[in-house]
This record gives sequence, structure tokens and C-alpha cells, in this order.
Amino acid sequence: PFSYFYKYVLRSKDRSNKKVELTSNETIKQSVVAGLGISVMPVIGIKRELNDGTVVIIPHTKLPIKTNWNLIWRQQKELSPVASAFLKHLEDHKESILKEFKT
Repeated sequence: PFSYFYKYVLRSKDRSNKKVELTSNETIKQSVVAGLGISVMPVIGIKRELNDGTVVIIPHTKLPIKTNWNLIWRQQKELSPVASAFLKHLEDHKESILKEFKT
């Protein structure tokens, strides 16, 4: 995903000779808060900053980014009854959940 986004940025009209590659979401977020540039971040990682107004979302509908979410659990551990019920709920109600949270 990063290389695709990078190519997208390179094709844009406004180019900068400067680039920084950071590997930590927290470092990226703090760099934006410090005014060093812009970034693409998941909303879940910037909720506090959005609420206190230190960052804002720039509306943009043409970003070439798609995200995939995965359910994860500890390897070699059987799912608990609650986790199994949650997984079944997601499977049974996938369409309505997607519809509700579609942005």
C-alpha cells in the first residue's frame, strides 16, 4: 500500500524534494502535530488529537488506499465462547455492519 500511495504523491502537481520515512504510528502522528507535514493515518489512532483539535482530517475522496481488517487471536489458544459468539455475530451480520460503518 505504501508504494502505491508514494507513486500517487509523486504524480501530483505539488512536489517537494523533502521526504521522511518513519516506522512508528506515534512518531508519524507527533510529526504531524509538530507541523512537519501531512500523513495518512487510521482514525482510531488519532481520536484524541481529533477531539482536542490538534489535527484535522482533510477531506479527500481520491486517495488510492484500501484497507483490510483482520480478526486476530493468540496462536495455539482455543477461542472462548464469547469470542466464538462474536465471530458468529460478525459472520451473520456482516452486510448490516458494513452498511452501518461505511464511510
